[in-house]
Amino acid sequence: MAYRLASEQAVGRYLFLRPDVEARVFEAGSDDRDLAEAFHGTVRAVLSVWDAGAFFPRVVDPAGRGEPGRCKVCEVAEACVRGDSGARLRLFEWAEGMRAGGEPTPEEAALLQVWRLAGKPGNGEAT
Repeated sequence: MAYRLASEQAVGRYLFLRPDVEARVFEAGSDDRDLAEAFHGTVRAVLSVWDAGAFFPRVVDPAGRGEPGRCKVCEVAEACVRGDSGARLRLFEWAEGMRAGGEPTPEEAALLQVWRLAGKPGNGEAT
């Protein structure tokens, strides 16, 4: 989407080339308003958490079901709390508590925006 937004004549393309998956091309054209809004929202959330310095390890998915698959190939996994189920539970419970009506600080609000980016449609989280 960034390439598409850089020029009115451009088309943004994402080429997915994993060897175990059939090659796919995703395009973003000038009529993809929903994608543009999602892109802008994501950029705002990431810059907000960056400005607040509210980084966190994503050691549990937003649904609280388990560790994200990318943890299996993380280069710094040994320095992480990824294997600590208590840390995963505390992070998930904190995020759920904030969604249930807690009053977040500006730093927590920034973190929650990024936390919710990983949600899937239909589970109450943003995409």
